[in-house]
Amino acid sequence: MLETKRVSHLFTAARSLHDAALDQLEQGQLQKAGGKAWDATLQATNALILARTGQEPQDDRQAFHCILELGATDPALNDLGHRYGSLGGSLFEDCVCNGICEPEEVLRADLAAALDYIQEAERLAGV
Repeated sequence: MLETKRVSHLFTAARSLHDAALDQLEQGQLQKAGGKAWDATLQATNALILARTGQEPQDDRQAFHCILELGATDPALNDLGHRYGSLGGSLFEDCVCNGICEPEEVLRADLAAALDYIQEAERLAGV
């Protein structure tokens, strides 16, 4: 029962972070928006992994490996692992770490992709 509550909490946090990313984007704070969207993606990933394995990853690297391992055995998760890697590259590495968050249209597309990712993770977690 605790796992179910934790999974729900993580997905709620993911949606809240994504909403905050949209707010930051509208304020012109692109790097902060990218960071919030990445955090939302990570929270959704952690929730999905917890729902599927009963274990919550300790960091984003472990989450990446877990989602890829799950994808190797479940085709429904295979695409999600690739999407996680792509979002990590664009939102975290490019935008957060390197400050490359423009053009704004690309960041908007990444935020939309992050929301799609969160929704798909929720569906695959059975939430």
